[in-house]
Amino acid sequence: MISEVYLYTTCPDDGSGNGGGASGTPCSTPGSTSISPGGSAVINVVQPDDGGDDGGGDPGFPPPLTPVPCPPVDIINNVKDPCLKAMVDAIINSNVRGQVNAMIQGIFGDGQQYDLDFTDQLAMVDSKHDSEESPNYNGNYDFLGSSIHLNKDVLSTSSQEYIAATIMHEALHAYMDYQGIDIGDEQHKAMAAKYINTMATDLKNMFPTLTNDAAYALAWGGLENTSTYKNPGDIYLPPHEKDYNTLFRAHTNPQTGAHYGHGCNN
Repeated sequence: MISEVYLYTTCPDDGSGNGGGASGTPCSTPGSTSISPGGSAVINVVQPDDGGDDGGGDPGFPPPLTPVPCPPVDIINNVKDPCLKAMVDAIINSNVRGQVNAMIQGIFGDGQQYDLDFTDQLAMVDSKHDSEESPNYNGNYDFLGSSIHLNKDVLSTSSQEYIAATIMHEALHAYMDYQGIDIGDEQHKAMAAKYINTMATDLKNMFPTLTNDAAYALAWGGLENTSTYKNPGDIYLPPHEKDYNTLFRAHTNPQTGAHYGHGCNN
């Protein structure tokens, strides 16, 4: 559900008497996302310049207030599976201070109308994939937003940690689409070279009992074919990375019954 209301989180006053600064002073981010009961999140972003700095310009719409409220941009959680839906909410909600969350808000809350839509209701291009991300463009190839498809047939029995890593991975694809990085191998190369530490840190913050090796292994998931994986340099690559991902993806070891990570109900 897309909201069409202005929130009352406000931009700082620049002393001009018109509320927020014409230079586009950002609102309080991260931490300005609200998630409605219907699953839609509204991010407070920058009020557009009203063009009336000399008092004679068009005041714009809505009329400027003191202080000026910020217009909404939506992150839409259309996921139906309860566990997957909760993990999307956990990553994009206003209490998360992770770097991936900040990047999501920085893109989809920068004053443009970009939408990020999460769903688990569409058929996957490859039914064995955990997830897929699709950028959306207009006829002029201007970026409009992204859709992230989660494979409920695979992820609904996975650990929360694995699901969170998957959502972060796809959100970074959306971030790189916005940056204009080519889809596919180039994005994976950039992700491996720049964001492993970020993802591992965010995962450990979300799941304090997650070991360092497990967090880094999950961050590397899906990036095994990159050159950085083969030669990680200073980026930590834990032993048995693939085994960690296999076990956290399954959550329950079919041979021993042992659990890896947290399931939906534990």
